[in-house]
Amino acid sequence: MGLDELNAQVERNRRALGDEAHVPLDGQARDELAFLAAVLGTDADEVARRAVHEYLRVLLGNQVLDAHLRQKYGVTYDEYLAGREIDDARPQTRDDDGRGFL
Repeated sequence: MGLDELNAQVERNRRALGDEAHVPLDGQARDELAFLAAVLGTDADEVARRAVHEYLRVLLGNQVLDAHLRQKYGVTYDEYLAGREIDDARPQTRDDDGRGFL
């Protein structure tokens, strides 16, 4: 597997989701979503959108996402963002804020 396979799967998932994702919730998740919406003063859809962003951030921060990407596709998140695989023998270019996105 590689970057092409990852991009193809992401696109299949994107098409399958369409414009709106309807996710069945168990009782605990429903209660927690309702609680967060009340505390944050927003609707459940906004809480769910924020949750996806936060989950991605957490997985990136603890390197779990890269571990899964390497295991399944043989690439890293930086390579996914760059749209190309990076040769490990070359030094990686980092952007001005040091995040490592190319």
